[in-house]
Amino acid sequence: MIVSPADTVTEALVIQARDRPRALAYTADGEGITYEALLRDAQRLASRLAERGVARGQRCAVVLPTALDFIRAVYASQLLAAIPVAINPDLPDEAIVRRLRLVRAHLALCGPGTAARLAAASGAPCPVLSMTELAWESSPAAPHQSPDPGDVAFLQLTSGTTGDSRAVAISHRSLIASLVATAARLELRQDDVMATWVPLHHDLGLVRYVFGAMLSGCPSHLIRPSMGNFRPWLALIARVRATITGGPDSAYRLASRTVDPVGLDLASLRFAGNGGEPVRLETIRNFEQRFWLPNTVRPAYGLAEATLTVTSTGPGDALRSDAHGGVSCGRALEGIELRIADANAHAQPPGEAGEILVRGTPIFSGYFDDDDATRQVLRDGWLHTGDVGRVDPDGYLFVAARSRALIKRGGVTIAPREIEDAVNRVAGVASSAAIGIVLSPTSATEDVVVVAELHDADGDFDALAARIVAEVRSALGFAPGRVLLVPIGTVPLTSAGKVQYEKLRRMVATDALADRLFVGS
Repeated sequence: MIVSPADTVTEALVIQARDRPRALAYTADGEGITYEALLRDAQRLASRLAERGVARGQRCAVVLPTALDFIRAVYASQLLAAIPVAINPDLPDEAIVRRLRLVRAHLALCGPGTAARLAAASGAPCPVLSMTELAWESSPAAPHQSPDPGDVAFLQLTSGTTGDSRAVAISHRSLIASLVATAARLELRQDDVMATWVPLHHDLGLVRYVFGAMLSGCPSHLIRPSMGNFRPWLALIARVRATITGGPDSAYRLASRTVDPVGLDLASLRFAGNGGEPVRLETIRNFEQRFWLPNTVRPAYGLAEATLTVTSTGPGDALRSDAHGGVSCGRALEGIELRIADANAHAQPPGEAGEILVRGTPIFSGYFDDDDATRQVLRDGWLHTGDVGRVDPDGYLFVAARSRALIKRGGVTIAPREIEDAVNRVAGVASSAAIGIVLSPTSATEDVVVVAELHDADGDFDALAARIVAEVRSALGFAPGRVLLVPIGTVPLTSAGKVQYEKLRRMVATDALADRLFVGS
């Protein structure tokens, strides 16, 4: 395992530029950069940012797509001991403005088009600058500051799958601890090559494929994400002979259904991480069989508040699954403690379900400017994740769902994945999402609603809905109250491909899907 002896990712960049100046660090959109060139560029950009008043502890919003300018901006901020905050540039202007206010950004770095829109938007809370406007290429390289390990390395905006976005503060100490533990579990080597489509404003993209690549010294190849087309991702892996990649279960599931394997040689892959949402055994089997990659797709579990990874299977580890098709996400990384707790935070024995609690150095410092929310999830040293799962006697974690995504039916809680697995087995269904709708304010049960996206816009939709009902009844012993058949792309997803259950629940409750329905009421 090769890991830079650094206490901060800023120091890691300096070390890599000193020891391996001409080694390839990143490529994005076909453009590559070495460690030496990246440090020089980041120092020049940092000089321009300092002229604009960026200083230690201030938040520098990075509202840029996947490109080398994104990476330059992140490291330039950190060279000033400032705090980068990555924001999805594809969000509506008002959503970007809300996030700038949330983190009290000192300034925002954008592409020219985004900068022009945001500058014209009402209520922009900080200066909005385009990278071209800064003319950083002609600036002298400024000497860097040295952030302390306890300083905040970055703010990670949560994806908001079950509620409003929050800003998660991750210290350099927590980041380095997480990266070192992950490198050990993935058995990273000097000759490893990383490749991903996961957006860089997402914690997986930023932590593993930007910061993790820097600490380990592995080149990282990045492309812009497209949830509708996964072939460029797989083609990138084949072209650069990548050994490490990752994404959510939905990416592997859709790729195995929509990407023709002809002409794609993925044999270089030795680890394809699957996390960010409940992992399906069927997804792993289908992807590995379609692309001839036995024992390659391996589950993991993590969340932004734990920097990224909490548990993971290692390369080549055998899969563990239960009778319901649930797949273990592996054991806790070194330095992380895992507890399954009941409603009173008491530890549950192996095999019993409960809330997943996590403790260790990689745990976040708190939510930015939100002490109340921090106290709700950080109690007695434990991070209360809000996720439900269990561990087997060997310490392998099985994750059910986010507690707020669980469906309550007749006094029993059901993970959406259990319903979705049954629906996805029906021919004609591309993907699905299951939610619970409260029947009445005093009801203790919810109506189960299935939203199924279809491959084709033609066919006997009533018959297909009936097959879905029958499949769910056969698998789980009850029928969904409603089945809504819709075109692909209807179910709201985060930019990393996770279902936004709260948003979908609101859409169903307000009949916002009415004009998208093939069948349903």
